Amino acid sequence: MPAVVVACARTGIAAVILALVAPRVLAAALRALNGRQRAAVGLAGALLAAHFALFLAGLGATSLAAAVALVSLEPIAVVLASFFAFGLRPTRLETAGLVLATLGAVVVASGAGGGITGWSGISS
Repeated sequence: MPAVVVACARTGIAAVILALVAPRVLAAALRALNGRQRAAVGLAGALLAAHFALFLAGLGATSLAAAVALVSLEPIAVVLASFFAFGLRPTRLETAGLVLATLGAVVVASGAGGGITGWSGISS
């Protein structure tokens, strides 16, 4: 199954579950947004869809461990983007969490050369 189909299915299923579990809350939240906020939500949704599609497509080219290790480095990107876009500096606790997450990514990546690759289940 193509990665884009899997990505669309994942987000579509989540949206349906959200609408079924809390329809009034969802409707009220959407009504409370102004035009600019709705555009930002749409952009965030498009970026999430691109992330899912690219991540799932990338699984076919590398091992699951390597893919997870790369995604696990996301906190570094968030801290850097927050600093450069908004001038926000991480607290000591956030810095400790960043270091812990990065160490975890290193541990996962250390086993990235073997094992199950991608969706195929073929051992390398």
